[in-house]
Order: sequence, then structure tokens, then C-alpha cells
Amino acid sequence: MAAGRWVSLKIYDVQGIEVAVVLDEDLPAGERTVKWDAEAMPAGIYFYRLSTNKCQRLTCGKLVKY
Repeated sequence: MAAGRWVSLKIYDVQGIEVAVVLDEDLPAGERTVKWDAEAMPAGIYFYRLSTNKCQRLTCGKLVKY
């Protein structure tokens, strides 16, 4: 089995404060679907950052909760 790669998916509010860690673990290669339960969060704009130990930031984007 191939070695895994540490993967982190974190959610931030508009002030840049980390509000959730959705994923923070070593995973084997492959496609994943990850859900963030934002039920307890107030409506607003949130940002996510996906990174690995090989790449500081793979992607980041915006989420909106109504």
C-alpha cells in the first residue's frame, strides 16, 4: 500500500478566524467527498482552504450560508 498524504480542510469566517476543521488526517490517494455541517453556524460568508503536506494550499474558495 502506498504512503498516504496529510490533508487539511479548514473553514474560516470573513475575519480570517478558523471556525471549523473539517479534515485533518493522513489519507491514501483517491477521490473524496467531504461534508461540512454548518447547522450551528450563523448565516454569512465563509472561506475554505484545502492543503496537503506536499502543497501548502491546493485550493481555496468561498461558501455562503443563507
